Amino acid sequence: MEDTRDKILSAAEELISRSGLSETTIAKIASKANIADSLVYQYFKGKEDLLFSIAHQKIEKAIELLDDQLEGIIDPVSKLSKMIWFSLKYNEKYSDYAAIMIFECHSNLNFYESSAHRLCQDYLKRLEDLLIQGTAEGTFRNDVDIQVLKDIVSGIIGAEIFDSLIRGKGRGSRDLQDIMELLLPMVVEKEGFEENNKANRILSAAEKVFSECGFAGAKISDIARMARVAEGTIYEYFKNKEDLLLSLPLKRFEKHLEMMDLLLFPNTPLDRMKRYLKSYIELFLGDVDFLKVFLLNIILNPRFYETESFKIYSKYTRVMDDIINDGKRDKSFRQNVNTQIFKRFFFGGFHYMAIRWFVTGKQDRYDKMVEVNHLILLLTSAILQPERVPADKR
Repeated sequence: MEDTRDKILSAAEELISRSGLSETTIAKIASKANIADSLVYQYFKGKEDLLFSIAHQKIEKAIELLDDQLEGIIDPVSKLSKMIWFSLKYNEKYSDYAAIMIFECHSNLNFYESSAHRLCQDYLKRLEDLLIQGTAEGTFRNDVDIQVLKDIVSGIIGAEIFDSLIRGKGRGSRDLQDIMELLLPMVVEKEGFEENNKANRILSAAEKVFSECGFAGAKISDIARMARVAEGTIYEYFKNKEDLLLSLPLKRFEKHLEMMDLLLFPNTPLDRMKRYLKSYIELFLGDVDFLKVFLLNIILNPRFYETESFKIYSKYTRVMDDIINDGKRDKSFRQNVNTQIFKRFFFGGFHYMAIRWFVTGKQDRYDKMVEVNHLILLLTSAILQPERVPADKR
């Protein structure tokens, strides 16, 4: 019985990879497998079930082989390299399966609810686990988001497989050295990394500790442990715990300021305002620890307003003044808009919205963006000349 099922899967894999699912009929699959059409339905509900069963079978086999490949490898870098090499090599060897995954499964929404997709997640869990292992052991950097790294590694594997299928060269595994040359600087914690990286590690650790424990409950020893530095090293960069806290916004807003010209590339004042408001919010949504610390411990600290961090923050917020003035000049914004009041509406509104998220435990990023977009719509409609506001928004 199993031989018959395997024959059907093998025939379907070859035909679907060559002609696509839509052009492959059950009759053609049965003919290729030298069985009656009706026999196919004894094993599979239809073509989609067949498609996902092909993927399930091959992924199951890949997991078994991958575990064998990784067994006994202790070093996280070697493990990561081996997993990437195996993933590329496996898809080269089973190119029909690779084509089916890329061109048929990934474009089918039902696939993401199938047992085959759950197996894909199980496969990628091995990647996540080795990244976590490398971070815990100090081999990999602890200031990099594991999920983002996982996406990057999965993405390069997928892109290499796609390129091999399109070009027909099947050389993905031979690119391993070039892949690792670019990947390792992203993930590996180098001894003696430049001094500013040590400072960044301290800031990153402080952000997390302040977020979890609050300013009062945070200990320099905990920050040092998370940053993997001696306690004394922290005092080489920061005077005390409060200086460390109030230094958190400095580089973040400096970097964002550098991107402003590109972000607000010459466009209408309304478009620039929308981009500015959204970019400010996304700056925080990208790092919830920073958002929490900034709102609860930094802007409510009177000494923040005497720091270099506040000077940079003020410079950042003054970009909004320029946008409003430009809107008044080209008469797209109302002349009687009080810029300072508008800024308080925005910063106050978003800050209270974010605190509500913390209090209610709201986690879903999509739901947050729905609220953010509504906030931006309300605020921008308030500064536009009446004739510029769409009738349904007045």
